[in-house]
Amino acid sequence: MDISWAELLLMLLVGMGPFKAMLVFVEKTEHYEQRTRDKVAAIAVATAVGSGLLLLLLGSSLQALLHFSLGALSLSGGIILLVVSVRLVLDTGTTDEDEEQDPVDLAVSPLGLPLILNPVGIVALVTFSAESSGGLLAGKVALAVLAMGLIDLLVLLVAGRVGTLIPHPVIGLLEKLFSILVAALAVQIMVEGALELGII
Repeated sequence: MDISWAELLLMLLVGMGPFKAMLVFVEKTEHYEQRTRDKVAAIAVATAVGSGLLLLLLGSSLQALLHFSLGALSLSGGIILLVVSVRLVLDTGTTDEDEEQDPVDLAVSPLGLPLILNPVGIVALVTFSAESSGGLLAGKVALAVLAMGLIDLLVLLVAGRVGTLIPHPVIGLLEKLFSILVAALAVQIMVEGALELGII
């Protein structure tokens, strides 16, 4: 499988980029101190990058062991992303429960998974795992994952500082609008999975 750096980074930008998580990060961490926001950003990115590298290393073996197809992975991943998106759209705002939420839990999910590393990225990395056979492609993809993780971290760190200057109602509105777009992405992933499985 031959893929250019530009194609690889573009694919990872969709499957592992920061923009789907950025507004949620700003909205959910606004009541945290700056040090805690930075910690959440770092853990979220580490979760996404670590999971991505693990999928690249073991994806094909897990696929063979658990007997799932890429279509099934797309469909199930799309359903999970859709559920998360709907919850974000219907969220009525910051509550006492939100304020008591462990920052590490928030960083791992939903920020790390499935917002930063989303089903598009998961399917892509499992595919690369199956086709790379531990060669040059695997190293190239691993470097691209690390580079995308650095971009994610920089964007979240900046958002954690700039986002506090934006009025909360504006952030809330943008988060809801972006969550609807993420829900549309989730439905598209589900459709592609269903097509792959021959359901439609």
